[in-house]
Amino acid sequence: MSTSARLPFRSPKDVVAHSAIMPEVKRMVLASWASDRFAVESQPALRKPPELPHPVPIDEVLAALRELDCTDEGARIQ
Repeated sequence: MSTSARLPFRSPKDVVAHSAIMPEVKRMVLASWASDRFAVESQPALRKPPELPHPVPIDEVLAALRELDCTDEGARIQ
């Protein structure tokens, strides 16, 4: 069972906000969700990973990845 399958995610923002997992794991979860293998048939802008109760727009997944990148950058600068 994958790490993300055991955690109660409802959206990409839940992944970013989760305090018990490392940024690298968050990035891995979100990157897997962005994969075309989770694309909704006939709606390529949506992704439906098995962990989520409903499809999410790929734009939300990519925004969450960018947020992690910004957070990491801020931590390194301080």
